[in-house]
Amino acid sequence: MQNMKAFLSRYPREATQETRTIMIPHGEPVPAGTYGYLEFFCPDTECDCRRVLVSVVSRGTGGVMATLSYGWETAEFYRNWSHGDQPGEDMVGVSLDPLAPQTEYAGYFLRAFRNMVSVDRAYRDRIRRHYEMFKRPRKDGGA
Repeated sequence: MQNMKAFLSRYPREATQETRTIMIPHGEPVPAGTYGYLEFFCPDTECDCRRVLVSVVSRGTGGVMATLSYGWETAEFYRNWSHGDQPGEDMVGVSLDPLAPQTEYAGYFLRAFRNMVSVDRAYRDRIRRHYEMFKRPRKDGGA
């Protein structure tokens, strides 16, 4: 996977309308506020990684609170995709991205996202649709 690109950079209208946000009230173990789950995809149209990186961003500060990795396919798919270089099991589901810095609140946002994708089929389908949109070759030839 190449450097990931924000869904917002290519599809601003859809991202503005469809980015998942959560509002955290006072009294929770994270600072109260609104947080967006911003999607990033691999821009290589030849790569069929079927994954999304999600940066959880505070609307108030713009700070990244967590970076999550979500793969919706089976372990077998990811083993085949990586030509056996990856075990596959560690690419399935939701996890904290090991290459990104995380805040002390990352676990909270990980659990919230895991819950969202486990109970909200429309949200899971939306992420997959965004992936498919992003993987379409661009008419202008840009990345």
